[in-house]
Amino acid sequence: MLSQSRNLFFILGFLLAPALTLAPCTSSPTIHFSLGNCTIPSPNREDVYSWGIRMSIDGVDDLCVVPSTVVTHSFLTTEALCSGEELKDAEGVTMTPARCRSRRGGFISQLQSLPSAPTDGLDSTNPNWRALGNEISAAALATLKVFDERVAMVVGLITTGQQSTASHLGLASGSAFLRTLKDRGLIAARSFGLNAGSQSVEFPRRGSLVLGGYDRASFGSSAAVEYNISTDKLNNRLCPLRVQVEGLSLTAGNDTDRRTETLIGLGNAFDFCIEPYDNLFRLPNNTLDQLRRFFASVTQHQDPPVPPNEYQHKIANLEPGLVYPRSAALSFNGSMRIILKGGFTVDIPVHEMQRPLRGLDQEGMPVLDQDFTELQVYGREAPGFAPVLGKAFLSQVYLFVDEESGIFRLAPQALEVASPVPVSSLTCTPGLSLSDKGLIVVGSVLGFLIVCLVAHALYRLYRRFRPVADTGEEAAEPSVPAPTPPGVQNPVMSGMGPEENSQHTPSRPTSPRRSSNLSSTVDDPVWRPAANHMREMRGERFAGLPSFPSEGLPPAGGSSPGSRETRVVGVSIF
Repeated sequence: MLSQSRNLFFILGFLLAPALTLAPCTSSPTIHFSLGNCTIPSPNREDVYSWGIRMSIDGVDDLCVVPSTVVTHSFLTTEALCSGEELKDAEGVTMTPARCRSRRGGFISQLQSLPSAPTDGLDSTNPNWRALGNEISAAALATLKVFDERVAMVVGLITTGQQSTASHLGLASGSAFLRTLKDRGLIAARSFGLNAGSQSVEFPRRGSLVLGGYDRASFGSSAAVEYNISTDKLNNRLCPLRVQVEGLSLTAGNDTDRRTETLIGLGNAFDFCIEPYDNLFRLPNNTLDQLRRFFASVTQHQDPPVPPNEYQHKIANLEPGLVYPRSAALSFNGSMRIILKGGFTVDIPVHEMQRPLRGLDQEGMPVLDQDFTELQVYGREAPGFAPVLGKAFLSQVYLFVDEESGIFRLAPQALEVASPVPVSSLTCTPGLSLSDKGLIVVGSVLGFLIVCLVAHALYRLYRRFRPVADTGEEAAEPSVPAPTPPGVQNPVMSGMGPEENSQHTPSRPTSPRRSSNLSSTVDDPVWRPAANHMREMRGERFAGLPSFPSEGLPPAGGSSPGSRETRVVGVSIF
């Protein structure tokens, strides 16, 4: 029994070993950037004040780069954008060099230090790029410093154009940046998660960019919706992250008189492109006109929005929205509701929809002009006739893009202040925690003990009532005939021989489980005295009965139909 218990414990240990020694889920690499106000100090000139991710290029220049989901390659600003005619903005107002540097998020000042590269394929990443007046005349093999790692890749160099602000970090489908990082083993998957934060004046909030995964603290997966990444253009613009807006409404007015205007309703859906490089909502022309009319009806302000050239001399608005005098906008208090196909609903609160006019002063520093209020809707029709959901939309929505699976997900943004928890998007079975292992051991031991107790009880019952092994022989015991009833003649006394007598002796059915091997025991000299004593006892018991000749008994070791079986029962000590 001891050896059996030892074997059972060995089996138990063998079964538990894989579970208890299961290798933990290897932490797949991710890269986490903080996203928000980006400041680049300079010892020789004014500091740069921009928005995005601060990144070093070849250890020479630092740039503020902004994630873009419509360009595959990254495009970096150059010093040529802040010299000569390029100092004139889109409104014809000449910028100071300091204002231009902040508007561009810094720039590469030493192009000669970058190895040149062919521009093949760069234009195809955004066919509408040249239509916006931008020019990609050169490309270079730039080394981007990603924390302690240096990543070399081909980038486009922006030398002309006013339809862009800071440098673009290309994250569109087929992103060269993500592919390079994965090839280097710095991320495990070509995916990213974006928390755009908030640029509101009342409740500003920093965001984050996780490459190779997403931020678990920001992503509300329980209410997430999933879409396929598009490979088609939206009108004249590439739009990988395309969603269909089935409902768009504005609610405005004071507390006692709130009105709602439906700008996009059922049967009038529009495809929109999600692009974090753009700050504002960019609407179709008809929808934009309807919004202007709704503002006028609520505020009773009939004048059109203030054009940029009326305020641009003192404050540079990088992406002009619908700007109104503060006095007119005080009574608007507009909020927006967006309903995507599938029912995903996003509410844009008042503090995200309108704010004091913000821009850059002559020294390139960010300032607010409290005389004006700006609605976070681009003041002109969407470029390329492609409506856009920009950072104002993403202030309430977390974006996760998995290029390898060809899908992207949207989820409600976790707005409370929390430290980012970057996790890889790769599926991996996590290892067992110490508490899990403890529960497995305790449960297994208890189960093993219960099995042992049940087995022990069954074994004791088996030993008590088990059959003695059948050897094929039945032990012969001298027959003790029953007393002859009065008036009945005994067959032997009537002259029958032993053979005839054995044929007429009443037989008793034998039971297999009562079979024994008494013959070998009786013949044993050790057990013969005990057998004789048993015979003597039988003789005393039946002393008052008629005696019978011994010839009528079957020989020891034989069997007869009338023989009675005898067994020796041992006592279990288990």
